[in-house]
Amino acid sequence: MATLKEPHPRAEEKAMSRRRASIFSRYCGLGLIAVVAAMITLPAASTAATCRGKKCDTTPPSTPTELVASGQTASSITLTWKASSDNVGVKGYDLYRNGVKVGWTSGTSRTFSSLACGKSYTLAVEAFDAAGNRSGQAALTSSTSACIADTTPPSTPTELAASGQTASSMTLAWKASTDNVGVAGYDLYLNGKKVGTTTGTSYTFSGLACATSYTLAVDAYDAAGNVSAQASLKSSTSSCGDLASALPPPLPPSTGTTFYVSTIGSDSNPGTLTAPWRTIQKALNVLLPGQQALVRAGTYTQDLVMSRAGTASAPITVAAYPGETVVLHAASTSGDTYPIQITGAYFRLQGFVIENSLGTSAANVYLWGGANHIELSGNEIRYGQDQGIFADNTTSNLQMLGNRIHDNGWNHVQGQHQSHGIYVEGGNDLMANNVIYNHAYGFGIQIYPANHDTIVTDNTIASSAHSSIVVGGSGGVYNITIRNNILYDDNWGVEMDSTCPSGAVYVDHNVIYSFRVAAIEGGCSRVDTSGGNILVDPLFVNYAGRDLHLQASSPAIDRASSPWSETSDFDKHSRPGGAGPDIGAFER
Repeated sequence: MATLKEPHPRAEEKAMSRRRASIFSRYCGLGLIAVVAAMITLPAASTAATCRGKKCDTTPPSTPTELVASGQTASSITLTWKASSDNVGVKGYDLYRNGVKVGWTSGTSRTFSSLACGKSYTLAVEAFDAAGNRSGQAALTSSTSACIADTTPPSTPTELAASGQTASSMTLAWKASTDNVGVAGYDLYLNGKKVGTTTGTSYTFSGLACATSYTLAVDAYDAAGNVSAQASLKSSTSSCGDLASALPPPLPPSTGTTFYVSTIGSDSNPGTLTAPWRTIQKALNVLLPGQQALVRAGTYTQDLVMSRAGTASAPITVAAYPGETVVLHAASTSGDTYPIQITGAYFRLQGFVIENSLGTSAANVYLWGGANHIELSGNEIRYGQDQGIFADNTTSNLQMLGNRIHDNGWNHVQGQHQSHGIYVEGGNDLMANNVIYNHAYGFGIQIYPANHDTIVTDNTIASSAHSSIVVGGSGGVYNITIRNNILYDDNWGVEMDSTCPSGAVYVDHNVIYSFRVAAIEGGCSRVDTSGGNILVDPLFVNYAGRDLHLQASSPAIDRASSPWSETSDFDKHSRPGGAGPDIGAFER
């Protein structure tokens, strides 16, 4: 039998051209209008292409008939119908539930499942053929059977086993429960407090303290809310020998070309030590990944914006020249001012005094516009009218390390909102080794109204008008670890927002003292303090003079959780200095 071939597109074009030429010859005496009219009546080339040289099928199948609903249960209904007919052949049937397509079949029956008990549904079917023609829909209304109260709980999980223990996590596994209707999921408990749910048969508990014993428990529940008895076991995390193992890695050093900035330089200079640039903004505008700029002593009054990006292996660094004091002020004097704004990535800002931002919604350091993998280290951030550091909800992977942050909310005015040392809204942040104090109109650290997977460790926070740390908010706050901190002289050491955290918040291994209300505000079920906190005087060297180093008899000494402790302290002294790392920003 001969094989039919589809015409080549170029051949069709040539044939069409010949036909147009013939028409032009036949109608040339009629003028241009007649020629155009004749050409318009030609069959479109696309019709042949669409049908591929075959006669088009435009006839739809007949509408399915004789619909019958049967087999009704509390959660399913079966629909059957008489097959449709078609001039070529029916390919299949689309199924609809309450007007929404839920599937198709090539047969003449379909069971609609996962329905609610005692509820009416409109079930519909339409036929279609291979050409895409569709019949009309046929529909009927039917109801699932009445709801029957399920009062039988699932069986208790069995064969529990703990594995994969690290210094900060472990995994619990179990044999699946059974239920008369079906198991919907499992609740997980840590030391008697619910910390999560899963539909599987294993769960990893994270954010744990090293070398600590925990009671892990699980129960099963069904869709009716019946809950099995709990099954539990005890297991311990691994030893605390792995210092900082639970912390994200820092940015690597910038090892490329070093440039220089000086108050006596010029931006037309090459940026060398002997011919430096004049402005820090010049450096922010031109530095490439891996390069750094060192800024010589002086006060720089500029509205700085960093929008460039380094890379994970080659960040950009702008730092104060070692041993010299470099002060950053905003140039703007009206509205909300910012000595520096950061929207870039893989960037380090180090060693500056950043101060005196103005405005009721100002910040000394403002991170926004998707800023990520930013390190703020060794800076003194002070005397801002509003926030010390503010990071909006587009930011992530910020590391605030070893900064002295104090006296923000300076010149606060009547009706102004709260002013904090650090205010973060993004996620995956690390705040460590910071010394934060004297925030008379807010919190030391505010984690609100949305943040997740953030670690607050090794900080010393004191003299906050409200509380040292507040967590929670309507945007969702979860997977927050607050560990190894000294929280002193406040309403609460850790306060909850009026909207509780939406997920786990771990608060342990902290020294909390001199609180006016309580160490940790209660009422939020996702806050886990089972790792324990120390509620005694940390014994600062001179609190009135804000010397927050520790006396030799401080209860914070050697008491920090090692995997969550930095390898050095605020003063760059190595940790640990004794049998274990110390709690707070200073190692004794």
